[in-house]
This record gives sequence, structure tokens and C-alpha cells, in this order.
Amino acid sequence: MNCPRCQGSGKCAECDGAGYIECPSCSGKGSKTTSRGASYACKSCGGDGKMDCSAECSSCNGTGAITEEFQKETREKYTPRFVNYSPNSAVVWPLIILNIIVFAFVRYGPPEYTSSLFLSAQSLSLGHYRAFLTPSFVHWSAIHLILNMSFLGYYGPA
Repeated sequence: MNCPRCQGSGKCAECDGAGYIECPSCSGKGSKTTSRGASYACKSCGGDGKMDCSAECSSCNGTGAITEEFQKETREKYTPRFVNYSPNSAVVWPLIILNIIVFAFVRYGPPEYTSSLFLSAQSLSLGHYRAFLTPSFVHWSAIHLILNMSFLGYYGPA
């Protein structure tokens, strides 16, 4: 594949292979003038009016072709961060399913069992140690569950 920067020539696109470019600070004059008319050497180019530039294309290293390795590095560099993570995380989807099951159990299960999911003063004395963990899975309404699970599904793998 031809290099899109140099069009396959291998020469630097900015200087066309000359090895220097016109100084952008002084427009190639080598000197600048103050508002009072005094002239002084340009600090950017040292008074030459030129700045060093590589004669070969920096994208393809003068070969005129883009390698697979370079393409892979470029793709990885510009791929958004959250896309690199698997949306099917090994932990996120089981958590979402567990939340849905707990929601259905609290909503439709027998009251004598669902009351043990909530943390209360008697939880420890009755041996309901799970009550310390289950409040993170209990949701009060379907919209609460949907919003929390969509947030977990989107940001959880990150």
C-alpha cells in the first residue's frame, strides 16, 4: 500500500525531500523586525531562514509504502480506550443477571424470604449475614434496575 503522506515517493511531504523547510517564524527571511523598526536575527532558525527537516517521509521511513506493522500501531494508537475492552466481560454479565434475579425474587418472591435480604437490626442475631451483601443487588423499581444495569453494562467492562 502506498504511503498516503508522500504518495509513494518516499520523500518528506513538507520539504519535498530537500531536507529543510522555510522558517515559519520569519517566513524564510532569517530576520525579524520590531515594532520600532529594529532588525534582529530570527531565534527559531538562527538567521538562516531555513529549518532542518528530514528528507525522507516520517510515516513510511522513505520506503514509499506503509507496512502492516505501522498500520497496526496506528490503529491501536487511535482506537478509543473503551473499545479495547470486551463488552462481554466475564464478570459484568453475570452481575447483571444476578441483579435481575434478585429484583424478580424481591418483587414476586414470598415475603418471609425476601425480608431476610434487607439489612436490619436483627439481621446478625437471626444469622442473615447475606443481608450485608444483598442491598447492592436490591432495586426498588423496574426503571431503577434498567438504568443501573445499562450503566453497569456500558461502563462495567472498562
